[in-house]
Amino acid sequence: MSYRIAIPSYCRPVQLRDATLALLQKHSVPSELIDVFVSDAEQLAEYASILTAGTYGQLIVAVPGMGAVRSFMTAYYEEGQHIFYMDDDITDFLTLTDSSFNLCEFVEQAFSECVAKGLRLFGLYPVANRFFMKPVVTTDLRYIIGSVYGCVNDRSIRVTLDDGEDKERTCLYYLKYGGVLRYSWISPKTKYYRNPGGMQVTRTLDRQRASGLKLLEQFPMLLSRIDKKDGKIEHRFKDKR
Repeated sequence: MSYRIAIPSYCRPVQLRDATLALLQKHSVPSELIDVFVSDAEQLAEYASILTAGTYGQLIVAVPGMGAVRSFMTAYYEEGQHIFYMDDDITDFLTLTDSSFNLCEFVEQAFSECVAKGLRLFGLYPVANRFFMKPVVTTDLRYIIGSVYGCVNDRSIRVTLDDGEDKERTCLYYLKYGGVLRYSWISPKTKYYRNPGGMQVTRTLDRQRASGLKLLEQFPMLLSRIDKKDGKIEHRFKDKR
């Protein structure tokens, strides 16, 4: 196994222990492959006291902020390193089939397919709902959600946003490599925006709207605006060039 599993985490040591790390144990992922990134030395001490020894490889002090920690991790790993990113609140995976799902086999196969197609970013269907999922793998412009994704590390691509950094990454990789790989038959299970800790600690509507507008300005030919009733700005992905 030549890939690393990278988990950024903020104020969620118990959730990380009971969700993502427990899930990786369930799938027999070797703990030495798992890197956990925390925001500062204080968080490092807290996580070291709460996480179960032997369920992860390294605890690494990074920087606070979603965009900042993502860029930190990009710089931390070597160019071309295969990295499978997971958030700290992933409880399971949903697939379209009832057959046994092997995470290690899937990650290795996805990286092989990504490289074979000349791409560097792959992801899963964003919503754990079989009604919308499809038994297809696509390479055109599709949203690659940031909760679980894989990339062949490109150190020249750095995200800047705390909100919508996954949309920014999707567009940057799509523009540079001509496509992104998405598996629409599998989805991560988590409670988006509802779990305590994480980015909910600092996220505001004003910041979300500012990021939404910046994305539209940065990628006018790839994103269209969707105004939500709660005031948030969402986006539709379509290459209009």
